[in-house]
Amino acid sequence: MTVLAGASSCEKSIEQSQDQIKPSGKPRQVTITAGSAQTKTNVSGGALTWSANDKLNIVPQSGSVAAAELNLKSGAGTATGTFEGTIDASITDATELYGWCGGSWTYDSGSFSVDMPATQTYVANGLAENAYPSIGTGSIIDGINLSNPMGVLKLTVKGLETDLVKSISVISAAKNLAGSFTVNPSSSYAVSGGSSKTVTLSVASPYVALSESGVNFYIMLPPAEYAASDLSVKVTFSDDLYLNMTINEAVSVTAGSAVVKEISYNPVTDLCYDGTANSYIVSATGNYKFKTVQGNSSTSVGTVSTVSVLWESFGTDTAPSAGSLIKTVGSYKDDSYLIFSTNDSFKEGNAVIAAKDASGKILWSWHIWLTDKPSDQVYNNSAGTMMDRNLGATSAEKGQVGALGLLYQWGRKDPFLSSSSISGDTIAASTLSWPSAEDASSHLIDNITLAYSIANPTTFLKNESDPYDWYCTSFSSYKNDKLWSSTKSIYDPCPVGYRVPDGDGYVKYNGVWSKAFKKIDWISTSDWDETNKGMDFGLTDEKLGTGTIWYPGTGTRGNSDHLQNVGNSASYWSCTPTTDAASILYFHKFNYVSTMGLSYRGSGNSVRCLKE
Repeated sequence: MTVLAGASSCEKSIEQSQDQIKPSGKPRQVTITAGSAQTKTNVSGGALTWSANDKLNIVPQSGSVAAAELNLKSGAGTATGTFEGTIDASITDATELYGWCGGSWTYDSGSFSVDMPATQTYVANGLAENAYPSIGTGSIIDGINLSNPMGVLKLTVKGLETDLVKSISVISAAKNLAGSFTVNPSSSYAVSGGSSKTVTLSVASPYVALSESGVNFYIMLPPAEYAASDLSVKVTFSDDLYLNMTINEAVSVTAGSAVVKEISYNPVTDLCYDGTANSYIVSATGNYKFKTVQGNSSTSVGTVSTVSVLWESFGTDTAPSAGSLIKTVGSYKDDSYLIFSTNDSFKEGNAVIAAKDASGKILWSWHIWLTDKPSDQVYNNSAGTMMDRNLGATSAEKGQVGALGLLYQWGRKDPFLSSSSISGDTIAASTLSWPSAEDASSHLIDNITLAYSIANPTTFLKNESDPYDWYCTSFSSYKNDKLWSSTKSIYDPCPVGYRVPDGDGYVKYNGVWSKAFKKIDWISTSDWDETNKGMDFGLTDEKLGTGTIWYPGTGTRGNSDHLQNVGNSASYWSCTPTTDAASILYFHKFNYVSTMGLSYRGSGNSVRCLKE
C-alpha cells in the first residue's frame, strides 16, 4: 500500500447518500488484507506501516451497497495489515472491491470525492495522520492494494535558527489546490475539481526553527503539471514577517510521490553592499538579495506583492528552460529586499526580475547579469577605466557570441536581446515570447512614456518619425536629456560602481573614446577583424589602451525594432545627449571609426560601462 503520509492512521468518517445506497441481505464477517510493497516516497523514508486503530473502508465497484468499515486485526507496525469486520452479504469473495482510507472521502455509485483541506497540519519529517486519503481495488480473496491519487510538494527551507516558521502557504496562479476534488477510478484515478488556489501548512506553537542545512515541510497537492512561476510560496515567521518566493521552474506533482523544491535565503549575499543599481553581477551559484529601490537611489519602488522572473537567456540560439539561470525569486520579510537563488548548476547568461503590486503591475525591474567578474581596462590619456566587455556580455573574447551583450534604448534601464550569432540578425533565444514593439505616442494616456516603459520593461517603444525618440510627453514634446548623464541617474543600466560613459556630443574630445584615441574619427585599411567580426582597439591604428580591448560588431535594433547589421557595424551609447539624438562610438567593417557618431534615441544599441 502506498500512502504519502508521515503517519499511518487511516481513520475516517464516511459520508454517503443513503437514499442511493441501500444495504441488502444478511451481513457477513470478513477478513481482508490491505497493503503494498511500495514505500512512502521521499516523505519519511520507509514503508508504510499500519497503526493499531487504522480502518479500511470497502465498497463494491458496482451496485448500491453501503460502505463497510473494517478494523485492523493484525499487522500493526508492518506494511501489510489484516482487517476484520462485517460487510453486506451480497459481497462475495469474487466481488471487485474499492478500498480506501484516510482523509474525508465521499463515495457514490463508483464516484469518489475527496476534501482537500485548505489548511493542513505540520508534522515533523512527514504528513499529519489522516492527511492523505488512499484508494485501491481488489477482492476479499486477493486483498486490496492502496495507493494515493494525490501528490506531495516537499519544501526544504534553509534559513536562520532564530527564524521560527509559523505557517507555509503555497499559492497557484492557475490551478486549484484545495477544496472538493473528484477522483475517477475508471480513468487511472484522474483528479479534477477544487475551489481554492491556496493551501496552508499550519505549524503549532512553539513553531519550527530553521537551520542552514534546511527543514523539510510536506504539503499535499493535486497531481498536475505546474508551469514555471505558477507556484509561489509564502513562509510566515513567528513575528509575522514573511518570505515570499516564486518557484521559477516547472513543477511536476505526481500521484503517490513527492517532488522536492528547495527554498533558501541564508546564507545570502547582499548585492547592495557597495550600493544599489538596476543591474547586478552574479558570478557563482548561491542566494542573493538586493534592495527594492529605484536604481541607485534610496526611493522605494512601492509595496511589493509578488516577484517574478520576466525572462532568461543564454544569449545564444539555445532557448533555456525556465529556472535555468534563476531557480527561485521572491521578497524578503518586510519587502525591503528582493531575494533570488541561482540554479544549482551555475550557468552564464542574463535575466530580468520584476517586482509587482497587488494588481500585477510592474513597479520596477532589475537585470541579473550572470557572468565571470568583468575586468577593468585603463584607457589611454587618463580617459577613464572601462569594463572589458559589453553590458550583458558573458565573454570578452574575440569571435564569441557571448561577447555581444545586450541592447538598450537611450535612457531606458531595461535591456533587449542582441543576436544569437556574431554575424546574423536573428535575436537570441529566451524564455519569453516577447511582445511586439509599440508606438510610443500611443501611451501618452499613461502620463508619459517613461511610466509606461517602467511598467512594461520588455516592450520596445518605437517612433518611426522625426525625432525617432521613444520618450514623449505629448505628440509634439519629445526627449528627456537627463535620463542618462555624467552623474549616474536612477535609469542608468550599469552595475554598482559603473555608469554609461561620456561621449563627445558636439564638443570634441569630451568623451572617453576621443580622449583615449586623441582622435574623433579615422579610416584605416586594417582595423576591422573580419574573422571575429569586430575591432580590437588594442591593436588598431589608434588605440584605446594596451592588451586586447575587444569591441564586437553588435549591429543595432533600429527605431522599428529590427535587429540589423550584426557582424558589420556597431553603435555604443554614451550618456551625452544632442539636440534630437545622443552621441555614440560608431564603427563598421569598412574600417571607419567615429567617436562623434549620432544615433536616434529610439534605437537599441550596445553599452560599455565606465567605472565611476
